Amino acid sequence: MTDSSPTPSSSDDWATEATRTVVRTVDKVRDQTTAKALLLAKAVVYIPLIIGFVAIVFMMLLIGGIRVLDLALPIWGVYLLLGAIFTIAGLIVWKKRGRLEPVS
Repeated sequence: MTDSSPTPSSSDDWATEATRTVVRTVDKVRDQTTAKALLLAKAVVYIPLIIGFVAIVFMMLLIGGIRVLDLALPIWGVYLLLGAIFTIAGLIVWKKRGRLEPVS
């Protein structure tokens, strides 16, 4: 006759498999919920921080550029040149803007 009682090694395998299954399930749930929330939280923090740094660097470069150009040109020429550059850039961005369709 065969003995159908579990051996100690098979009960250890069952416990290990059950533990692995629980861990896999918890990892899947965490990846689908917490990972996305953490990514969103990082984006909420880092994107404004990066935008702020870029704005500061842009302003510093603009001020430095005005001071350097002021050495070579009269101040009205510097303002005229920068005004023309920003006007052209604005016109380019204006042409590339998306058209909003009226709500009907």
